[in-house]
Amino acid sequence: MRPKHWTHDRDVFYKFATRSTTKSVLRNRTLRFSSPRLFNDPFDIQFDLYVEFDYERAEHRILSQLWEAHYAEVPPAPGNELGRLIAVFRDRFPRLNRDEFGKEFGLAVRSGLATINKNVALSQIEFKRQLADAKVLCLSEVNHNLLMWSHYSEHHKGAVLEFRCVEELDSVFGAALPVRYCERMPLLFDEDFIVRMGSGQASINVAEIFAKAVYSKAIDWAYEKEWRLVGGRTGAEKDYEDNSFHQQELLAIYLGCQMPDEDRFEIIDLVTRRFPHSRIFQAVKQPREFSLTFREIVPSLVA
Repeated sequence: MRPKHWTHDRDVFYKFATRSTTKSVLRNRTLRFSSPRLFNDPFDIQFDLYVEFDYERAEHRILSQLWEAHYAEVPPAPGNELGRLIAVFRDRFPRLNRDEFGKEFGLAVRSGLATINKNVALSQIEFKRQLADAKVLCLSEVNHNLLMWSHYSEHHKGAVLEFRCVEELDSVFGAALPVRYCERMPLLFDEDFIVRMGSGQASINVAEIFAKAVYSKAIDWAYEKEWRLVGGRTGAEKDYEDNSFHQQELLAIYLGCQMPDEDRFEIIDLVTRRFPHSRIFQAVKQPREFSLTFREIVPSLVA
């Protein structure tokens, strides 16, 4: 049975790597979680979340929902202080019709909306400070993409490591989450959320905001089919942290079609000695297609 806290039902993930990184992973049995400062995409986890709404429409909607919250006994959202107060004082609140309610509370709603952008700007500063400590491991669903081999595996001279999610070990890979590819930067809050929050029916979810920043990328990167793990916090002054994995989690390794023989022999030797259960494959160019196939290597037959 898979642990209930796992976030997906995938069996394996792939990690594209250079020759030197591959050797380091095999020697040390660690994977490097890196700061966004080291990413090749300057937008990756390094963009501002923003709000977008029509002030006049939002004011009208908030007042309508506030009126319903006071008189229709709409349940408050957990953690929303306004909603809690409405529920507490509902029986003592004077009976007002919709127009009277708008005149009474319209100014307060307008004032609250006017401060949102200011507060968002201040929140961005704090949020970026928090994200500066994040260390991320980037994985992929696929091992055959030619662009990935070129960009991350040293122009096909590197390798791809295949890791499996081992239920008995409660593998950390079970916590991976997929990247969402977007045409535009994600909203911090949209109008619907602002209306629900302003009327006591929603509260800010820090985990959701964190996910929008960490698991969102431009649509241009969709070919990567990326998943991510977020590591611990080693402080903003350090750009990476190396975390160990279990020997049984390395299922296979795929050697690039242009890997020099010297590196190929060294990596095969490392896998044979340190991960004897892991399979080894050699990437081979297809003769009539722009694609790769993978031929299994039997270490004992390698000269």
